[in-house]
Amino acid sequence: MIRRMLSLWNLLGVLVLAVGLWAFWASGNTTVSNAVNLPSEDQKAKPGPKALRLYFADPSGEKFIVETRTVELGPDEEVHNRALAELLKGPQVQGANPVVSPGLPVPTVFLRDNLAYVDLPAAYGRLGLGTTGEVMLVYGLAYTLLDFSDVQGVRFLLDGKEIDSLGHLSLLEPIRRPQ
Repeated sequence: MIRRMLSLWNLLGVLVLAVGLWAFWASGNTTVSNAVNLPSEDQKAKPGPKALRLYFADPSGEKFIVETRTVELGPDEEVHNRALAELLKGPQVQGANPVVSPGLPVPTVFLRDNLAYVDLPAAYGRLGLGTTGEVMLVYGLAYTLLDFSDVQGVRFLLDGKEIDSLGHLSLLEPIRRPQ
């Protein structure tokens, strides 16, 4: 009986198990940061009038109503950030509903390799939206940015860190234009 338990295969299996447990324990002591290094390059558009397409919720919360709003860009104003600021002001067209609760801070947008990174302030993590509200928020922000030719996809951060979701909707992959 003891001879069977001490066979070469059993000893080899115990050795592999011990090495695996040691490797798992050793890797648990490392700290993984979810912070994303965002670019600092200049993203300013020419000053002057700029037409923005903003995506607001319809009354049923099932689709978007697109509002085109012309704004005057200042000399040091970034167009992507201004678009989200206008979106957070709420709709001006009849029958459209805001995708964001009034009074929330405006997210910051950074571009890298045709990907827009939307850094949501910490308050967005505490909204507690239902599935429909979260879809309207995330896709309203994303579609507004995807209307710019230099944006091919949108990733979301929360307070400077990568996030999996705001509660319901997976944000692991960038949101891209519908095909």
